[in-house]
Amino acid sequence: PDVARVFQAWLIWTQNQRYNLNTMIVGLLFDWLTLVEEQMAPRIYKDIKDAPPPLNIPHIRDVRTRIQMSAFTFARENPDAAARYLSGLGPESVGYHDQRTILSFPGTLASAAPKEFVDFALETIIEKEDPDDLYSRRRDRYGPFGAHDHLYSRASPSLGPFLDLLDHAPAEGLRLIRALVEHATNWRRQMYRDDRQLFPRLTIHFPDGSKSFEGDCSVYHWARSIAPSTVTASALMALEAWGHKQIE
Repeated sequence: PDVARVFQAWLIWTQNQRYNLNTMIVGLLFDWLTLVEEQMAPRIYKDIKDAPPPLNIPHIRDVRTRIQMSAFTFARENPDAAARYLSGLGPESVGYHDQRTILSFPGTLASAAPKEFVDFALETIIEKEDPDDLYSRRRDRYGPFGAHDHLYSRASPSLGPFLDLLDHAPAEGLRLIRALVEHATNWRRQMYRDDRQLFPRLTIHFPDGSKSFEGDCSVYHWARSIAPSTVTASALMALEAWGHKQIE
């Protein structure tokens, strides 16, 4: 815990400098974060000998929070370490509250390892269909992302990783936003299928050819409303803000 505090203070003090030492420190922080989270994860071992040795850290959750904050904030100092950390995460191994922390307050984690972050985000936000869940269909009608529909307290282009990804890794930012919007659109399209109706389509003639867009009035308002999810609204708001920056 004491060394984590020293590292945090050092990184803040030297954040405008380019020291190789900072790369090493951030790498250590991500290694420690992985070690602490493995210790905290609830697991059942057939033999007590298989369990990792205890770290004997008092107030381990507070220590994890401090290490996590420093590692995420200065992830760009060591993109390889950030990518390794994200690659080791999975929706099943990360608790709900930890998922929200990574997706809501990623620091520079998304821009440090954009591909790995987008992979984690898509696996986490888009829940896999469970054919044995009798209530999933009823629940899904209220939003496309289930427990993550209101991931953010309000819809904003600056919330979450979207705008940061678009600025630093446009291809990955677009991959994330397109996948989320497509999933939300399919969720809305399924309602029309259930009611045996055609999903509305609008065709516009451009100089280089005609383009068609699917969606009803509610889909049109997604970028201006928290319905059906703050995830969809924040992603589209970030895309709009980034588009204006590209035009300028």
